[in-house]
Amino acid sequence: MSKTKLICTFLWIYIFCPIWSFIVNFLYWTFHIFHFKKAIKEKSNLKSKTINIRNIQSIMTDFEWKRDSLKDWAPWVITILDRNLQDDCDGAAVLGKFLLKSINIKSKIYHLVGKKGGHAVCISNDKKILISNNQVSYIIKNKAFNENYISKIMRDKWKIEVLKKFNYKYSKII
Repeated sequence: MSKTKLICTFLWIYIFCPIWSFIVNFLYWTFHIFHFKKAIKEKSNLKSKTINIRNIQSIMTDFEWKRDSLKDWAPWVITILDRNLQDDCDGAAVLGKFLLKSINIKSKIYHLVGKKGGHAVCISNDKKILISNNQVSYIIKNKAFNENYISKIMRDKWKIEVLKKFNYKYSKII
């Protein structure tokens, strides 16, 4: 991947996509305003019934991947719920982050990029849990994995494991 393309991708992910996502979500809710209260209640119910990783796995199996009809955007959790758990990988990553936060696991959304496109995933801050579309899996199954006590080489092992899970279709993690 060229340096120019990588910079453009970075700018899209961290500057332009959040702005575009806000606009699309705002417009979505402008035309679905009567669903808003129900979606807020559904989000609250989902948060309260999510108590462990198995709940998250169960919820994510109901997630259905659907191509964005507009330029790529990241929906809000209430938007995903109102759309019956249908969205692309951005939506799955947003939902995964919300669900992990519900059980007090901090996480971040990462973007895998390659020559033929990209993919958004949610990865726990301890680099153990990966949420991709409707799948929840463990990145490194070694329970002794602790970032505070391992070398830089081991700290980057999670990146290799994530890329391996996607058969090296992607070459960078942003």
